Amino acid sequence: LIDYVGAKNILSVARNLGITSPHVPADLSLALGSASITPLEMAVAFSAFANNGMTVTPLMIREVRSGNGDVLERRSPVATRGLSAETAVTVRSMLIDVVRAGTGTRALLKDRETFGKTGTTNDYSDAWFLGWVPGLTAVVYAGNDDHKPLAKKGATGGVVAAPVWKVFVEEAVKGRNLPLAFEIPADADVETTKICRTSGFLATNGCSAVNIQIRKGLAPSTTCPVHGGDMYTASQDPNAPRLILVHEDSEIYASSGLYADSGYNPDGGPADQGPPVKVNKPGGPSEAVAPSDLVYKDPNPADSVEEKYQKLLKQYGITD
Repeated sequence: LIDYVGAKNILSVARNLGITSPHVPADLSLALGSASITPLEMAVAFSAFANNGMTVTPLMIREVRSGNGDVLERRSPVATRGLSAETAVTVRSMLIDVVRAGTGTRALLKDRETFGKTGTTNDYSDAWFLGWVPGLTAVVYAGNDDHKPLAKKGATGGVVAAPVWKVFVEEAVKGRNLPLAFEIPADADVETTKICRTSGFLATNGCSAVNIQIRKGLAPSTTCPVHGGDMYTASQDPNAPRLILVHEDSEIYASSGLYADSGYNPDGGPADQGPPVKVNKPGGPSEAVAPSDLVYKDPNPADSVEEKYQKLLKQYGITD
């Protein structure tokens, strides 16, 4: 994905969001977490999603007063546009689902809207949780000064850091008149779309669904072909989800028959380059893939994903 988007473009967005660290390489290693960023920088950057795209420079001291109480100096936070409101609202709606049904469920607050992101490094040496409720941002980092693992296994951001975040925020919001839900700007050109978590198409009654805010005109117009929708219609949708960027993603979609006619061979061979990648190039959307006449057989995505995850851990020497 970084190769497609461009590492320099990603670095430019990071700078616009308030990440000033010099230890952010403009290369593909960013995908592996090679950047060194402070918790404060992460809080500032992700707060743009809470502030509808505005990046706010934090202040340690707001006022300086004399012994008589006279104000000698006063400063106010400076807000600049880091992202479009539409992009910020869309990402926020996805991060809300991280806390509702993803890796951050241990941070869920029942009485107010919450969004966040977990983070875990190799060997469980670092655990992060970045979380937000309307009007309040907090980041929890857990790690050792000598970078030794927090535990042999299971010390993820969702397990270690998220519960700490929840305990702190539950106390921090008491007695404060904070809104219970994030505001969507009236001029934000987005619409609420109920999509399938598996395929990204419009959800059917058989889908595990989530409501996502998507820029108007960009949401799929066809129902999920994995859970009852028509394969051919989905393949012709100009706004079909474009998830196939790597080998593993293409295998998941091939299992549904969406790319069965592409000649893609997961085991290599003439089609080793993978299926036609349905992504928006600068010149416009790519051509739709040919329809499939295969009958879909529902896989077990949980087992499939876990198996691939364990293989990757072994491949990179994280586990035996």
